[in-house]
Amino acid sequence: MNRINLIFAAFAIFLFTSCGERNDNSDLADALINMLIGDLPAVTCNAADQSPYAAVFAPALDHYMTMSSVPVAGQEVWFNTGLGCARYDMVSGRMLHEISSYLAFKTMCYPRAAFYRHDGTLVAASEAGVVAISEKEGTLLWERKAGECKLTMGDLTGWGDQYFVMGHVVQPDKKLYGAIYSGTISGGGDDLRPAIVPNFSRKHYNWANYGRIHKMAAYTNLSGAHYLFVVYYEPVDNNFIKFYAGLYNCDRNAWEYDHIALDNALKNRVTNGFYLSPEGTAVMGLDGNLIEMDVMTGRNLRTKSGIVHTHLWGNDRFLVVTASSGEIAVFDRRTLQVVYRQRISGTPYIDFGADRLFTIHSTEVIVYELSTGRPLKTLSPPCSNDFPTTFQSSLAWWKDDKGRLQLAVSTKGKVYRYEL
Repeated sequence: MNRINLIFAAFAIFLFTSCGERNDNSDLADALINMLIGDLPAVTCNAADQSPYAAVFAPALDHYMTMSSVPVAGQEVWFNTGLGCARYDMVSGRMLHEISSYLAFKTMCYPRAAFYRHDGTLVAASEAGVVAISEKEGTLLWERKAGECKLTMGDLTGWGDQYFVMGHVVQPDKKLYGAIYSGTISGGGDDLRPAIVPNFSRKHYNWANYGRIHKMAAYTNLSGAHYLFVVYYEPVDNNFIKFYAGLYNCDRNAWEYDHIALDNALKNRVTNGFYLSPEGTAVMGLDGNLIEMDVMTGRNLRTKSGIVHTHLWGNDRFLVVTASSGEIAVFDRRTLQVVYRQRISGTPYIDFGADRLFTIHSTEVIVYELSTGRPLKTLSPPCSNDFPTTFQSSLAWWKDDKGRLQLAVSTKGKVYRYEL
């Protein structure tokens, strides 16, 4: 059979099998597709790096096991199971706890999960609702479906027993505006309500509704007062939006300031980026600009332009910016000067404490030294029936009892552990 016929055969089998349940024909399609890409750069089968416990992880599951970004003590990691969440010991591959809750799966068992911790309780939230989990016992304490509360994916923060989550309020005419919901862990989810609303002008209504919460972060000043620093945006016409900042005093339940414009540009898209330093300065990434401001006064300290980006992370040394063009730029936190730029491929994960940048896509994981951009190691997918499997875009990493960095990456129904 020539290459053209193989293409049609594989495509026909793919169409036949992709619309229903997986069957034996789908394995044939996989094999044919792998034959078709034989002329492309080879993907190395890295069988030697396979973890010896790879098959221990839910061998009967026929889906990708997504690792949660919720960190657990030491070498333990939360995974989705399709019907809930399970916590595994990553050294032995042994499952420690399992939670059969679809809401827990929707809120905490996925990459970039939003969570808040207090006194041994983990709170996680998404548009589906809020859950509280005992970290020691690995059990579900309570769950609260969103219901009439219009929650959104985003930041989750708090102090003590109180937590805050982002969402919307629906007006009687069905139009929406952004709000911050508040609840207490001891309230069991029953006291969740919209508590903080920016002073939206409500002059225009577009894809951003009357306005939306973009980012929020808890901040405690030197005197111990509790604040929420809030970045939000609202429409200025039928298409464009403008960003604003506000500081909410949670002890007095009042705004210290609100509706401070972050720049003069009008945006028709939203980018993610936020870093709040312990010293009380905030750096935000807004579609081409890095903006630094004083949290307590709302005063703009400096603006650095010409940086088209999609995400921003930061600590006291570096700001890391990713661009849609596949480039990453690392800035000195104090000077906002570029330390280096690096072309990357795949989804980035950052560990400032370990000085590591991880990038992952289906064919490889690359580990970089974050402070220099130097590549340290490349991991290829393990082998399965003489063909490389594909990585799923979630990672977990930790240090073992000897201080060595370990990394886990998932494929379909299995998880592999590597020593870095």
